[in-house]
Amino acid sequence: MAYYVKKQGLSGKVVYWTGTNVWSDDISKKKTFNSENDALTETTVDASNRATSRKKGGFTGSEVVSE
Repeated sequence: MAYYVKKQGLSGKVVYWTGTNVWSDDISKKKTFNSENDALTETTVDASNRATSRKKGGFTGSEVVSE
């Protein structure tokens, strides 16, 4: 199962993380991850501890979802 990151963009559209500091509203450009943990590692600071981890600035409001 593949995982990806999405959030509500400033335009009101859903945007998808493409990697390299870029979000896109084109779902075909989304970056996929092999596990939920891989996706969380990219989006959080101190992802090793979910109890104390927090999202990196650009990922505020984002969520990891599975296909």
